[in-house]
Amino acid sequence: MSVDTYLEKTSPDRYNLIFPRLPSNTDLALNHRLVLSIFGSLVPGITLDIVTKAWQGMTVPDPSAQLQYDDWNISFMVDSDLKNWLLIYDWLMYIHDNNTHSYNKNFTVDASLVMINQFNNPEVTFIFKNMFPVSLSSIDLSSRNSQSYLECTCTFKYVRFEVER
Repeated sequence: MSVDTYLEKTSPDRYNLIFPRLPSNTDLALNHRLVLSIFGSLVPGITLDIVTKAWQGMTVPDPSAQLQYDDWNISFMVDSDLKNWLLIYDWLMYIHDNNTHSYNKNFTVDASLVMINQFNNPEVTFIFKNMFPVSLSSIDLSSRNSQSYLECTCTFKYVRFEVER
């Protein structure tokens, strides 16, 4: 049995990160859904920790250890009123409340990265379980910059991800 694969070019703006809800204490999160149009990301790497065990006078690799998932970095365009950036900022502030110096417990969400083909149909979906932001980059507000749009990078931690086709 053979598996045929076809290389179809995809457009860089055809990746959407969908958050069905965001934890926040502000009114910005009332719409409960955020869709980021991503222009830069790598699907995070996965590493299977290998332990060794003794067997018949030698050591052999045993893949019974844990999976380790890399952090996930995304780059996205910031909208004109900074709403998408502010929602992630508020999420970070919700995780660690600087006013009370407390940590909120329910700060993770499941999110989906959807790859859309040239016919505007979902092709592959990566579902990130229990994810939350750990860093939000600066935004260059310089008018001397040749960029015509604002962009930002965000780093997420998560428990695991699944792939659906």
